[in-house]
Amino acid sequence: MNHYGSGSKKSLSSAILALAKNPLIIGAIIGVLLNFFNIHITGSIKQLFIYLSNAATPLSLMSVGAGLIISMHIKKATFDLLCNNTQAGCHATYHYLDN
Repeated sequence: MNHYGSGSKKSLSSAILALAKNPLIIGAIIGVLLNFFNIHITGSIKQLFIYLSNAATPLSLMSVGAGLIISMHIKKATFDLLCNNTQAGCHATYHYLDN
């Protein structure tokens, strides 16, 4: 399934468990509860959250890029285009090297 789920079986209960363990979902629920109960965060904690929220988008884009680069190096997918002069024409084959 994913990092937060069990991965062994795919069922509704494992999907709900994966959602309950996801830090983004937990943070969103905490934010909704704080807003619902009209609880305000002030002082240095508020400034810390402002700094973290300003850094969230650039860091998430960097982590996605790093994940793509790592997955490209792990798989080392190569594409070979084989053309022959038969009636079948050109066809593509994919070779995945696991090194």
